[in-house]
Amino acid sequence: MRKYREDIKLIIRVLIYGAIYFIISKIDNPSFIYFTLALWIIYGLKTLYHKIQYRKGYADYILIPTRNDDFFRIASLTLGAIIFFISIYILIITSPLMNYAVIGIFLGLLIFFNGILDLPKGKMHIKENILKLYGLKDPIDIKHLTKIKIANASILLLHNNEGSIQAVNFNINQVNAELINKYIFDNMVNAELVVVNDIK
Repeated sequence: MRKYREDIKLIIRVLIYGAIYFIISKIDNPSFIYFTLALWIIYGLKTLYHKIQYRKGYADYILIPTRNDDFFRIASLTLGAIIFFISIYILIITSPLMNYAVIGIFLGLLIFFNGILDLPKGKMHIKENILKLYGLKDPIDIKHLTKIKIANASILLLHNNEGSIQAVNFNINQVNAELINKYIFDNMVNAELVVVNDIK
């Protein structure tokens, strides 16, 4: 079940976005629509800001490629372009909806540029030896681990008591594996840990 957890989350997220859009389209209340569009724009600007900051190196976490990254990037580019061109069309032919069209143009461009600057969705964060990893429900203390095995589609964590837990759905290459290895050793404190590179 853990293998498909992220895919299920993705499907649910898309369905929620679709439901929100359908509900908004049925509401005849300009103030509410303006408020909702403003929230989306604020969220889009915040997301874009974090992407730019990460690309500049101002982040204490690392992002790892996943199988769903292409879907998110293409979805953002497609949705942004659709909203932009529909808004342009409305702006040209429908004067009463001019305000919505202008907001739509800005929102479409914002979504589109978020797609252009899209980043991997697999987040790894280590702080005070507590590891949080995409695909794992609970954080893990690195001091309780003896080995981390990095493969193309998964990261396997081995515990002191010979138990293990696996995070899947990744799309890791050799460069990613080296960055993960460096990030782990740069951020763990007084922990004995072996990182194995099983990338093929």
